[in-house]
Amino acid sequence: YWFFEVATCGNPAQAPSVQLAGGATLLGRSQDRDWALLRLNQAPPTNAYFAGWRAPPLTVGGAVSTIHNPNGDVKKWLRGAFKANTYVDYDGARGNFNDVTWLEGTTEGGSSGAPLLTFLAAGGYFEVRGGLFGGAASCTNPAGVDQYSQLDAGLPLLRQYLTPNAASPGGQVAATEFYN
Repeated sequence: YWFFEVATCGNPAQAPSVQLAGGATLLGRSQDRDWALLRLNQAPPTNAYFAGWRAPPLTVGGAVSTIHNPNGDVKKWLRGAFKANTYVDYDGARGNFNDVTWLEGTTEGGSSGAPLLTFLAAGGYFEVRGGLFGGAASCTNPAGVDQYSQLDAGLPLLRQYLTPNAASPGGQVAATEFYN
């Protein structure tokens, strides 16, 4: 479903949504960073836009946002701030993650994989900076901290799709291991 949202908060009337049935092709995934990259098998609907991406580290205190559909619910939009980098060693995930706190809204169960976004004012668009791995923020703990992957950690696998004409640094070759 595309545009699965309500017009305003607290309004039960759902805005018109668009359902596509063409599916997608899995290009890459990372269980330890909780992301997947899919290529749609058909064009997205009218008024859908691609987001850019950027891999350099975030600035402490910098504004961030996310969009998510927790457990298949209508779209939620959050506004927050990047808090710090933190090392995570949990359930197969090891490495640095982006800690985020929310100023408006909160994540909910089923939000995993939601994009961490920064706004590029000069271009007037959002850039993906990582994906939601987990955290303590919730409706009962809105001040909790969420951890988002760092896009640069996934670049060895993503580079062939995000920058297909660029040479890989140091002769690196991407390898994807699929789990059943």
